[in-house]
Amino acid sequence: MLREYQAVLASTVEAPVVVAFSLVALGREREAVEFLAEKDKKVPAKIRLIIGALRALLEGRRDEAIASIQAIAASDFRDAEGLYYLARQLAYAGAADEAITVLQRATGAGFWCYPLLASDEWLDPVRHRPEFGAVLRRAEQEHDLAVAAFAAAGGDQILGSD
Repeated sequence: MLREYQAVLASTVEAPVVVAFSLVALGREREAVEFLAEKDKKVPAKIRLIIGALRALLEGRRDEAIASIQAIAASDFRDAEGLYYLARQLAYAGAADEAITVLQRATGAGFWCYPLLASDEWLDPVRHRPEFGAVLRRAEQEHDLAVAAFAAAGGDQILGSD
């Protein structure tokens, strides 16, 4: 989310979707597909579904990707950040209505990373929609509240980042 893609690749992070998105951001889409194919055999079933949807999207199987993402979103999936990742894929795939619905769920579940929502290129296909504007405004408000609470609690001093 900080766009430190090389740092993600250099790390030992065990988040296949994040690594794949980093590869794509660096223009290494084919490598991302190969990476996901390799990880597909080694992850739990729910993660396998998410990986499969992203692979389908990156391989140009748009309808399959959208159907897979919709199935995941319609399940008991409630992870706010995960919902954001699903929404950005739906937007990128051209499923604008579905992307907005999942983004609303993501922010409703607590994903308020306003700087990312305001700048994520994968969300550009829905950025012009009034519903997206409402999502973005809510995320900005909640983000600002979180920043203020962090500052009021002395977060910088606690983390040693002041």
